[in-house]
Amino acid sequence: MFRKLLISLAGMLLLLASAFQYNWVKSALARESRATLDNRWAAMRGYLRLDFDTASQKVADHWYYDSDDPDEDAIVTSIRAASLIADERGQVLSASPLAQDLGLASPSEISSRMHEAGSSGATAVWFSRRSARGVPYLVRSGILYDEHRRSPYYAAIAISLAPVEGSLPGFLASLAAIIAGGFVLGWSLRRTPAPPSV
Repeated sequence: MFRKLLISLAGMLLLLASAFQYNWVKSALARESRATLDNRWAAMRGYLRLDFDTASQKVADHWYYDSDDPDEDAIVTSIRAASLIADERGQVLSASPLAQDLGLASPSEISSRMHEAGSSGATAVWFSRRSARGVPYLVRSGILYDEHRRSPYYAAIAISLAPVEGSLPGFLASLAAIIAGGFVLGWSLRRTPAPPSV
């Protein structure tokens, strides 16, 4: 009787440990995605300048980096491929095809996110979106200023969560196999008769 109780308790502990491990892995992957976007945001602020363009007679986004440097070129290319920059009226300065696909370029979206960032005082506003093909993305948005810090501008960058979501099913399958193996072992032990007492 005591052995059966121990086996049942071990099974419950295995379930709790598996649930904790799953949540820990999921949180770690989410933190990694946020850290990547934070790094890209910092890089964007280093390479991007919002200044007056004499050709268009408007403030425009200009990227200053060494295109012959493979590392710098790869960083800026990845940022620009998933970014949106707009003024406070919702007028888009630049929007990548991905940003448009995620619906980030709508004036109402821009106004809402700028108000959210301004009212909360947060340095970043985070939210999730799915592309037209159903691919999940994490978006980091916030406010930038022009070179003279006279006007606020809205910026948003995105990163795909497909690798994160894609890795979780495999992890769940491994956990399920471990749990199933534990219950099979426990079941076989419970059916094994206890040795006779001397």
